[in-house]
Amino acid sequence: MLNGAAVLLILVALFPMSWKCGSELEYCPSVNPHSWFAVAFFACIVYVALFESGKTLDEIADGTLREFYRIAYWVTRASLVIFPVAAIIAHLLTRNWDTLTFSLELAGIWAFAAFWLVKSFELWQAEKQVREAVAGLNT
Repeated sequence: MLNGAAVLLILVALFPMSWKCGSELEYCPSVNPHSWFAVAFFACIVYVALFESGKTLDEIADGTLREFYRIAYWVTRASLVIFPVAAIIAHLLTRNWDTLTFSLELAGIWAFAAFWLVKSFELWQAEKQVREAVAGLNT
């Protein structure tokens, strides 16, 4: 899913929104693949955050650290849902792809970056525990 999200994000960048987007002449979501790739990207990352992120938490021995990661995942999960939904609502209310919509979409991407950073630190911690356990067996 993350590889798919990466490909979709590249496609989002390759198919930018039109400069005339939101005008009466052009309604972009129906004609520009940017919107469809963006929705699919957010769907992929939300799926990973909601259903896959916590599967490795039980491997962390330190209960305090495990609880920290649970809270961090809760915050990033909520952000990954709230910001894209808010962008959709803002667009539907204004019928315009303006700075607010763009900013909310950008916040959703940054929420994913925060999730990825938390996951990277968590996996680094798990790998550190494994290295220490292996080193203890070899002594």
